[in-house]
Formats: sequence, structure tokens, C-alpha cells
Amino acid sequence: MTFNHLVLVGGGHSNVLLIHKWLMKPNKMPTNPISIISKDSHLVYSAMFPSVISQSISLEQSLIDIFSLANAARIGFIKSEVKNIDFEENKIFLNSRPPIDYSRLIINCGIQTKINLEFKDLVEKRIACPIKPFFESYKFIKSEDKNNNSKEKPFIVVGSGLAAIEIVFALRKRWKERNLILVCDSAKISHKFLFWLRNFNIDLKTKINCDYGKILLCTGNSPHSWIQGNNLKLDNKGRIITNAKLNVKNFSGVFA
Repeated sequence: MTFNHLVLVGGGHSNVLLIHKWLMKPNKMPTNPISIISKDSHLVYSAMFPSVISQSISLEQSLIDIFSLANAARIGFIKSEVKNIDFEENKIFLNSRPPIDYSRLIINCGIQTKINLEFKDLVEKRIACPIKPFFESYKFIKSEDKNNNSKEKPFIVVGSGLAAIEIVFALRKRWKERNLILVCDSAKISHKFLFWLRNFNIDLKTKINCDYGKILLCTGNSPHSWIQGNNLKLDNKGRIITNAKLNVKNFSGVFA
């Protein structure tokens, strides 16, 4: 590939919106070759995922077709996952594909669910599942539909944030009979939410101290391993530090 090459890393919302903007205003689109790297050809719109879980909409209705969007904008689509980036040599290393060079880079690869040490073995055994990636957690939840009755062991959601609350409410709509437990720090949850959680027969616990069926982890976010292990400057939440123009610190041609 020519060295004058803009690469969008990840099929996240910002990259999707950027491509859409170029389609709306093609005169704003760079004239040099552009590629987007994404492990999936479709993106689950995260704001709609609770509605998918509650069966208010189908999974297909929540999807953004990244491949077709890129194709319409004449942007090369590379279906792969980033393994590492050498920011000194301007080279991207991919899983099962040769590396590619770039002149400018936009990173929008999203985040992954933070998995605490106590759950790592359970995740490997498929007893627990992180909420992200969404395609995987959707399959995990769907496989439990057959257990929608009060005699089954409880399904547990772990997390104290809004994501955990949204998901457990969506699960209650999906499973009217299944016993649901939210393992959380109730001090971090508003009294209004606590009232409605109990009103919808969702038990609250501070730790897992009972028999259970499966566990869904909504335990916060962490950056991908290649970002953590690179020489990017990160804040205390693992987010890439940029200036006001979204330029990554120490790398003039890299944006996030």
C-alpha cells in the first residue's frame, strides 16, 4: 500500500459517524487511500443493546453495517483484529494477516469488560460472561432462555453502574419467572433504582454467597491489551490521553 494511507482502527461509533459524515459531505473526505480495520462487519449499537436483551427489538435491528458503509464511501474494509501497533515505524500488526503501514491513524476500537481475578476462571469455563463483546453476551443470554422458570438456579448480574441496572431490568422483561440477582454495592445506586429493582423482584446482594446458574459481568471497562502494553499515554481509567484536537500525546499523526 502507498505510505499516504489513513487507517481507522476499530468499528466504534466515532469511526462510523466519521464515515457517515464523509458520505454526507464528500468534499470533506481526504483524497488519499483510507482503510478501516474491524474484527466484525457489523456493529451492535450499544444504546440499543438493552432493548435487544428485553426482546423489544431484534438483534438485527440494532446493527450498523460497517462493511456496507465503508464500501459506499470507497473505504477499504479489513476484517481483522489489531494485535499491536508500532507507533515509531507507523506499522499495524494484525491477527492472521500481514502488517500494514499508515501515515495517519484514528483509533476508535472501543473497550472491553474489566474481568476481576475472581471471575477469570469462571469466564474460561463459560459459567460467567462479560457483557462485551455484545455478540458473545447475546449468545450467552439466549442460551439461558430455556431456563426461564423459578425452579432454576438464579441468574446473576454483577455490577453497580447504570449498565448493570439496565441489563438486569432488560433480563427481567425477557425472563418473567427466572430468579435474578444483582450483585452490587447498593450505596452506589440511587434509592429510586433500588426501589424499582426490588419492585421487579430482583434480589440485591453484596457478594455471591448462594447457588447460581450463570453470571453476567457488567464490571466496568478496561482498554484492550495492546493499548495497555503500548507506549500510549493513558489516564487512570485506561483511556488514551489526547489534546483538544484529539491528537494523541507524543504522536502527531495519531488521533483517538
